[in-house]
Amino acid sequence: MAINLDERYPGRAGQKTLDYPQGSFKNRTSPTSKDGTYLEQDWANDWAGFFQRMMAVAEISPNGVVDTAESSQYFDALSKVISDAAPDASPDASTTVKGVVELATDTETQAGTDTVRAVTPAGLSSLTATETRAGVVGLATTTEAKALTNDSKALTPKKLGDAVGVLKGIFRATSNSSFTVPPGVTKLWLSGCGGGGGGGGAGGANSNNTGGGGGGGGAGKPVIREPYTVVPGATIGITIGGAGSGGNGSSGGNTASNGTSGGNTVITGLVGGTVTLTGGRGGGGGGSTGSGGSGGASPSVGFPIGVQGEDGNIQGIPTGNGGDGGGGPFGSSGFGAASTADTLSPGYDADGFGCGGGGAGGVYGTGSGAKGGAGAPGIVILEY
Repeated sequence: MAINLDERYPGRAGQKTLDYPQGSFKNRTSPTSKDGTYLEQDWANDWAGFFQRMMAVAEISPNGVVDTAESSQYFDALSKVISDAAPDASPDASTTVKGVVELATDTETQAGTDTVRAVTPAGLSSLTATETRAGVVGLATTTEAKALTNDSKALTPKKLGDAVGVLKGIFRATSNSSFTVPPGVTKLWLSGCGGGGGGGGAGGANSNNTGGGGGGGGAGKPVIREPYTVVPGATIGITIGGAGSGGNGSSGGNTASNGTSGGNTVITGLVGGTVTLTGGRGGGGGGSTGSGGSGGASPSVGFPIGVQGEDGNIQGIPTGNGGDGGGGPFGSSGFGAASTADTLSPGYDADGFGCGGGGAGGVYGTGSGAKGGAGAPGIVILEY
């Protein structure tokens, strides 16, 4: 129960108001008047009962010390009663329920097994990836990608491309054609070669000598991944150098024909100007008086010219072999043919691109010389 002051002390307590719905205390009007509110046992116990009940419900035992604003057991009791009585407005959070969640430590974040704690940005930054643990990994710069020394950062496709010059495409031409530079492409790499020269024909035998072997055709000039600047949308013109033909053999008493030279491969439309890859020269024809044909000269420094054909010798001795064609990076040269008795021994054709044909083998005994092998045509490969 609780006392209504104005009912318990009529005339000696203030009337009920919105501010004090159980009545209020009032002072006496003079020192001798008896019209002020009583301070008696029931009133005092009414308040004492409230505070003691609050302490009991809060399960707090009095410590015998007078309460102050700095330390009040009554206030602590009130706070606890309110806290205990209030419904739990923040349940534990889950994948389907909003609520309170505890923050994970760095160790818990790195372990990756806790299903009830939340990860902070700082905790996430501690989850660095290793060879044995999935985690956050930084992205390498272009400089780091090219250095190939960083073992803790990841490469994006673009940075990988910047580092190794990764290609967007390849254009391959084995016949006359054109190529339009795609949007955004400002550089390409050119590989290719001129046509290979044909091998020389073999000389025919006469009564005294074996016909000389034909010389091998020279290789066309090659280039491999040479960089060139280009303009997006520009047209790159491509003319492919043709293969040199093998020279015809001769009858006894005559010199065989030289092989024809390979054609030039020409690339236009590059910012730096026109590029010409010269074709290899044809191999020399063998002589019927026993002299071998000269090897076809190659315009490519560092790549072999055609091999000179062997000289023929006294009839019946098997000399006069044809010379091998000049080799190159895009194919294989034609082999020179061996000299034979009374039958044709043509040179071998080159295979692939840009190599020289083999010279024909001379004849010993009787008969005309054979034809030299054909060279291989040029090629162009554009990488961008």
